[in-house]
Amino acid sequence: RPGFGWLAGFDRMQRYQRYFYGIEDRISRLETQPLIRDEEKQNQFLPLWDEWMILWNEYPEAVRIWEIGWMLEEWRLQLFAPGVPHMGKVSAKRIQKALEI
Repeated sequence: RPGFGWLAGFDRMQRYQRYFYGIEDRISRLETQPLIRDEEKQNQFLPLWDEWMILWNEYPEAVRIWEIGWMLEEWRLQLFAPGVPHMGKVSAKRIQKALEI
């Protein structure tokens, strides 16, 4: 996304270290747990992600849409890498409510 770093801001960019740890944690879980567990989590996550992407493509600079995107990232961390701390209260229900703009 053009200008992503600028739009995300310093505070959000600092969170990427946790997201990278989350990627590592998810990969290590894939090595030790059945793949079906990861697929079940994907089935929870992707419908909300798809709904958000539609909004983001329509309103790419809307602050509210960006905030929902960050909620999704934190929820993804909570779902796929529970060993990595997430920020804020996030859940499918909260994200779905936020998407009802």
